[in-house]
Amino acid sequence: MSKSHRSAAAGGSHADTESTSNGNKPAHTIRYNRLKGTIWRNAGTNGDFYTVTFSRSYQDKDEQWRDVASFNTIDLPLLSKLADDCHSWITWQERRATEQQGGKR
Repeated sequence: MSKSHRSAAAGGSHADTESTSNGNKPAHTIRYNRLKGTIWRNAGTNGDFYTVTFSRSYQDKDEQWRDVASFNTIDLPLLSKLADDCHSWITWQERRATEQQGGKR
């Protein structure tokens, strides 16, 4: 799965510099127009697991880019595709990790 899921950012570099307050950076980001799925790798007692956050970018009245976690009706079909592609990426990562461990998981 070498193809990139990233499309042109809606407005620039606002979304590709994100990290949490503890410095955790996304494992992967998939972007379709103004919608973004950010995939996070988390360490758990039974091994790594993934979570996903979804956001929609918009420009405010001062032309600053902002991200929100609410979506318009028109966003929902693309959000569905985004969720499916995030799921596919995570599944691919988990399969790869299992194969690297010799099939143990």
